[in-house]
Amino acid sequence: ITLKNWRTKGITFGDMTDSEFYDNIYLPATICQSCEKVFNKINKNDWKCADHKHDRKDPCNIRGVICNQCNIHDQWKTRLTEDSIYNQYL
Repeated sequence: ITLKNWRTKGITFGDMTDSEFYDNIYLPATICQSCEKVFNKINKNDWKCADHKHDRKDPCNIRGVICNQCNIHDQWKTRLTEDSIYNQYL
């Protein structure tokens, strides 16, 4: 279901396929790349999301793997840790 949703949303992965991103980055991710919260399937806020820019023209509009709480309304902008990869998007 995840790969189908990504394709429907027009998410692009640059030099890798959606399957490569899923297998090599999304599945192994255990913490949010913004706030470093540990992912779990108990609390919806702690579910993992493949975050993307909404620019379909960009050959790679995927930003990273973050928790649902950071993803909602771009809250990652206010929840960054010092080492977050998301600092490059501000």
